[in-house]
Amino acid sequence: MARYEDVFILKDKVSDKLLDMTISMEKFNKKLGNTKERLEFFRKETENIAKLGNKIKDVGKGMTVGLTLPIVAAGGVAVKFASDYEEALNKVDVAFGNSSQAVKDWSKNSLTAMGMSKGEALDSAALFGDMATGMGLSQEKASQMAMRLTQLGSDLASFKNISNDVAKTALKSIFTGETESLKNLGVVMTEANLQQYAYSKGIRKKIKSMSEAEKVNLRYNYVLEKTKNAHGDFERTGGGAANQMRVFQSSLRDLGETFGQYILPTFTKVLKTINGMLKTFGQLPEPVKKGILIFGAVLAILGPLVTVIGSIIAAVNGL
Repeated sequence: MARYEDVFILKDKVSDKLLDMTISMEKFNKKLGNTKERLEFFRKETENIAKLGNKIKDVGKGMTVGLTLPIVAAGGVAVKFASDYEEALNKVDVAFGNSSQAVKDWSKNSLTAMGMSKGEALDSAALFGDMATGMGLSQEKASQMAMRLTQLGSDLASFKNISNDVAKTALKSIFTGETESLKNLGVVMTEANLQQYAYSKGIRKKIKSMSEAEKVNLRYNYVLEKTKNAHGDFERTGGGAANQMRVFQSSLRDLGETFGQYILPTFTKVLKTINGMLKTFGQLPEPVKKGILIFGAVLAILGPLVTVIGSIIAAVNGL
C-alpha cells in the first residue's frame, strides 16, 4: 500500500511534466505563428514583385510600340530619302558636268520656290537633263532647260491642281514628241502646230529636216508659250491649302534627307558587311553550309524553348 507522501510526490512530478509540455506547446505555437507571418509576408512580397514585373513589362511594350518602332521606321524612311538624294546628286553630276554646281545651288531654294525637297528638285532636273543631253544639247543648255522645266512642273501642278509626277510626265513629251499627256494639260503639240509656231518665230526649216536638238528646242519653247498662264502660279498661290500641303510633305522629306545623310554612311557599312558575309557563305563547301543551317535551326528553337522554361518557372513560383 502506497504511502500518503508518495502520492503527493507523484502528483508533483506529473504537474511538472504537464507544465513543461504546456510551455513547449506555447513555444511551438509562437514559432508556428511567426512562420505563418513570414509565409504571409513572403506571399505578399512575391505578389508585389510579380505586379512590378508586369508593370515593367507593360512599360516596355508601350515604349516598343510608342517609341522604338516609330524611331526605327523613321530611321528607315530617312535612310531611303538620303539614298535617293545621294543618287540624285550623282545623276546631276553625270548629266550636267561642269554645270552641276549651278543646279545644286538652285535646288537649295526648291522648298519655298516649288514646294519640293532638294532631292525631288534634283531628281527632276537630272531626269530632264539626261534626256536633253541625250538629244544632243550641251550640258550648260541642258541644265538651264532642266531647271526651267522643273519649275514649270511645279507651277502646272499648282495651276491645274495635279501632282508633280503627272506634270513631270507631261513635260517629258518635249523630249519624246508624244502629245497625249500634254493634251490633258491643254497643250496640243501636233506637228502641224509646231510647224506653224516655227514659222511664226521666223524659222523656215521643216521639222522633218531638223536635228533632234532643234526639235527639242522647238517643242520646249512651244510648251513654255502655251503654258504661260501657269507661270509663277506656285509663288502666287503658295499660301493656299493645296500648296501648303505640298510644302509640308516636301518639308518632311527634306528633313528625312538631312537626317538620313548622318545615318547612311553607317547603314552602308553594315550592308557591305552583311553582303560580304553572304558572299562568303555562298563560297563555303556544301557540308559546312549544312552545318551552319542546322546550327541556325537550333538557335531558332532556343527562343521558344526559353519561353517555355520561363513559363514553367512562373508556374512553380505561383505554386
